[in-house]
Amino acid sequence: MEKFSEQINEYQTCLFCGSNLVYPVERTQLNENGWKVAVRCPNCFGFRVECMHRDVMVGLIRNANKGREDLAKTFNQMAKKTMEEESDKMISALHRDQILPIDF
Repeated sequence: MEKFSEQINEYQTCLFCGSNLVYPVERTQLNENGWKVAVRCPNCFGFRVECMHRDVMVGLIRNANKGREDLAKTFNQMAKKTMEEESDKMISALHRDQILPIDF
C-alpha cells in the first residue's frame, strides 16, 4: 500500500482548484485490480473519472472515511461546547432573576 501513497495524493488533489479534499463518489471494477473511479471536489464541485489500481482506490476511500470521522468528531465537540456555553448563560440568567414567565 505504501507504494501507492503518492498516487493516492495525486488523485486526492483537485485538478481545478488544488484542494486536497477530493473524494470518491462512484466506482466500477474493470478487472481484478483495475477500477474506474469518479471523484468529486467539495470546494469547486469539480468532477473527474480516473482509472486506478485497487489499492489506490482503497486508500482514497480510507482517507475519505477518516476525513468524515474527523469532521463528525469536530462537529460533536463544537456542539457540546456550544451547549455548555448556552447552559451556563441560562443558569447565570436564572441566578440573576432575568428569566420571566413571558420568556416561555
